[in-house]
Amino acid sequence: MKKIWIIFLTIGCSLLLLGGALFTFGFGLAGWDVKALQNTQVAEKTYTEATAGALNRIALDFDVTDVKVVFSEETDKVTITYPQLQTRKGANLSEIKITETEDSISFCEKTTKWWRVSLFGTPNATATVTLPIGKKYSLSLKTDTGDVLLSGNGEFADVCVATDTGDVKFSGTFAASTLEVETDTGDVRLDNASIVCDKYISLSTDTGDIAAADFTADSLKIETDTGDVKFSGNGTVVNKAEIETDTGDVRISKSLTAATVVISTDTGKVLLGNLSGASLSASTNTGDIKSLSDCVLDFTTVELITDTGDVKVSLAGSQKDYFIRAKTSTGSCNIYPTPDYSQPRKLTIRCSTGDIFANFDS
Repeated sequence: MKKIWIIFLTIGCSLLLLGGALFTFGFGLAGWDVKALQNTQVAEKTYTEATAGALNRIALDFDVTDVKVVFSEETDKVTITYPQLQTRKGANLSEIKITETEDSISFCEKTTKWWRVSLFGTPNATATVTLPIGKKYSLSLKTDTGDVLLSGNGEFADVCVATDTGDVKFSGTFAASTLEVETDTGDVRLDNASIVCDKYISLSTDTGDIAAADFTADSLKIETDTGDVKFSGNGTVVNKAEIETDTGDVRISKSLTAATVVISTDTGKVLLGNLSGASLSASTNTGDIKSLSDCVLDFTTVELITDTGDVKVSLAGSQKDYFIRAKTSTGSCNIYPTPDYSQPRKLTIRCSTGDIFANFDS
């Protein structure tokens, strides 16, 4: 019996070595190019709007394809250049359905027959949507694993982008009535864009980070679970700016002006640049609330609440301008409550075990 097992083992090892040698030989014939081992290919196809200027609404639903949206002065029709995933023999692995009505287009990609996709990956595939400059479109764009890039300078009526694991990036200058972006694990990167919205901006992720630069909107709502929120530019919000995270940090490096600013985190830190408006409310559980160096909070009403985190902020005006309520259980505090409620500004800071330090710029 032992001799039989030795024979089988010898044969198995020999076959394994032979297979490795054949694979190496074939890989060498392919020029050591992994792409040559793929059993899939991409056929590029193009859709063109039937009548120039007829479309107002564009709905795109992609599965695995990356999507790039650009503006062009060289066309008066909407065009969609898209990849059709196929086997090497030309059999389609993705189903494309395009429906155009009088003023709208619906584009849907569904990838099928996954068992035929090569272990060595699928070819890189990107769809490009080209929009004529000078017309405002309502754009709804969904992907599963594909990334989304909006690039250039243009105007929309409304923009709604949703992905699962894909990232969403804006690059350029954009104007719209509303902007909604939602991802699961994908990041939302607007930090290379300047955005103006007549109504609202809504950005949400689960684990993805959210970054923005210069923006203007009537209202702003940002939500993330474990992702960080970072503003690197100047933001202006006419009414309410609301930022909510769980474990993610919030960092506003430059400026944010809004009538009402509400920031809440659980374990994340809140780092504030130059913020101004009528009312500021920032709360954390274990995270700190701090002003960045040489930055000031300029509000009529300020409320900062944390449990075990520290509060260290710089405020506009002098201490005598504020009606102050400050309390910490075991931490230190450099300001004290004032008995007179007639001061033009109100300041409330509460901690459990955290320290309180407030500096005034005059």
